[in-house]
Amino acid sequence: MKYTKDKFTRILVRIAILGMILEWLMSATGCSGRQSVLGPPLPIVDAPPLTPSQVATHALPSLTPTPDGMVTLMAVGDIMLARHTGELILAEGASAPFAGVTDLFHTADWVVANLECTITDEYDPENKAYTFSAPLEAAMGLAQAGVNVIALSNNHSMDYGLEGILDTLDHLHANQVHTFGFGMNAAEARSPLILEKDGLRIAFLGYTDVNVETSTYFDTRAWVADDSKPGLAWAIPADIEQDVTTARQMADVVIVYFHYGVENLDHATRYQHQLATGAIDAGASLVLGTHSHRLQEIEHYKDGLIVYSLGNFIFDEFDPIANLTAVLSVRLGNHGLIDYTWYPMVIVDGLPQLADEANSQVILSLLAREYKVYKPGLEPGDVSE
Repeated sequence: MKYTKDKFTRILVRIAILGMILEWLMSATGCSGRQSVLGPPLPIVDAPPLTPSQVATHALPSLTPTPDGMVTLMAVGDIMLARHTGELILAEGASAPFAGVTDLFHTADWVVANLECTITDEYDPENKAYTFSAPLEAAMGLAQAGVNVIALSNNHSMDYGLEGILDTLDHLHANQVHTFGFGMNAAEARSPLILEKDGLRIAFLGYTDVNVETSTYFDTRAWVADDSKPGLAWAIPADIEQDVTTARQMADVVIVYFHYGVENLDHATRYQHQLATGAIDAGASLVLGTHSHRLQEIEHYKDGLIVYSLGNFIFDEFDPIANLTAVLSVRLGNHGLIDYTWYPMVIVDGLPQLADEANSQVILSLLAREYKVYKPGLEPGDVSE
């Protein structure tokens, strides 16, 4: 076929347009490589250094404050201390990633987060799309910042095999950072971490439910513990009901931390709703979630609170919408939740800092959404049906 100069020029223009479209699609992806379902990203204004101040939200009206045994718990989402953040730790010190939140964290009794990496010098990664290994100093940085409770049931905690997670445990525990969601067998993985402060006992349980990787076909269920194998706790409804019921007999307050749902989805799936409400039904007071890399909606369910996803907290190489986040601060008493407060944050170059007024309003509007059930077939990304 003969190509004239004009025809050839038109072909080049079409190829260039197609290239720009493909480049835009690639830029809209997170660490999973999947396209965001959210549309144009929200703008992020670099937040100036601010003095921490409470952004008030409504209290839970059905609960009565308990002056005796009352503690403050802060909760955040995914903390990933490898890649550029790991380089920052080596260059500027272990506490450098937490500079924008350390003062805030030290006002809480407990700070819980999901650790989305290993802390190891092991160099034998699993065959999966993303493997994250943080410097050994990262454990000290968590402790110095006030992060003293870590969820380990997720799709990155065994990125460097059993040796990698055992290193992680050794370094965290050496720095007095408590862990849950992993064990040397199934019973230990499903056992609650119980902490006591001022006479109040709090139990933490952690579970994973994530999809098979589309690029490598890696299945995180390969890491699930059994009677004789170390590993994670998988989010099986009957197990969760049994574990929460048992933990409730041992503690005043039960908190369940899930790593679940669909990456880059800005709302919870029906299966997330089933797991979360099932935990509350069994006796949990607070359900927290991560994995979506987005702030998802909340739900006031019975006497409990569900935060379907806390999104990212320390995580580099993400698009703007994934850099809107928050610190959840809850007051806990003998009867569960008393009230809660949000501290809006933006992630700049992978690191959190207090949000300016414009971004705070956007973040609070995201967190003001209550969960609603989507009709089958109308929920993008929902693969739980």
